[in-house]
Amino acid sequence: MTSIEPVRTEEAFLAKAEASWSGELVRAKSAGGGMVSAKAAAWFLGIHADTLGEWRRRIPPMGPRFQKASGSAANGPNQRVKYDYDELLAWKDGQQSRTAKERRLSSELERLSQQQRELELERQIHEAKVALEKLRKNAGRYTALVTSHEGWAAFHAWAVVDGLIAGHSLTVDEDTLDRALAEGEIWEAPLLDALLEPWTSVEARDPFDEAMKEALAAFQGAQAHARNQDRARGLEDRLPPATAAESTRKPFRF
Repeated sequence: MTSIEPVRTEEAFLAKAEASWSGELVRAKSAGGGMVSAKAAAWFLGIHADTLGEWRRRIPPMGPRFQKASGSAANGPNQRVKYDYDELLAWKDGQQSRTAKERRLSSELERLSQQQRELELERQIHEAKVALEKLRKNAGRYTALVTSHEGWAAFHAWAVVDGLIAGHSLTVDEDTLDRALAEGEIWEAPLLDALLEPWTSVEARDPFDEAMKEALAAFQGAQAHARNQDRARGLEDRLPPATAAESTRKPFRF
């Protein structure tokens, strides 16, 4: 099995990310304005980055104005969103100037939206558990398959440098992570999508390519096993039932 060892915990990565976002905002404030990343903007506004993304996708968009710049890879990790610090500050001040009822209703809407996202995640987890139990009953080796499938289907944070994926946020070295955070280039996507984007080097992507190959091989083996079981069941269903005479006859009896 391919081993990809993390060099930091999820908590350590988040602490480092928050420090980077805070640094972006401090630099923009000291310079009298400037652009900051979408993650730093969401942190400044006290909302989840997914919420800010949902606001951008609405027609018309909600929230503070933003600028979007695409890199060489269409719809890939090079696609960056930036926010002007002065406009963020003005928008936040405008929200704070609303009436108490407006703030309460807005908070309630955000709370309900968050609950909706959490319930959706709980539903997906429940479905995954049901699928896992079903696979365990069919074959003992399916546990590894499900674990691998979760690994390639789940969203991960990838460090991007100069428009190229440098590696997983929990496995890249400190200098690479610092640079990706400073440039606002932490891209969240499944391993499936990440392997379709350009990387900084073949060596950087090799462990993840190998992990995907092993996961796909396990899936294909499990798929073949399930298909053979269905074929066997189909053959049994097509066999004619034994007659009473056939069921009582004993061989070699005269």
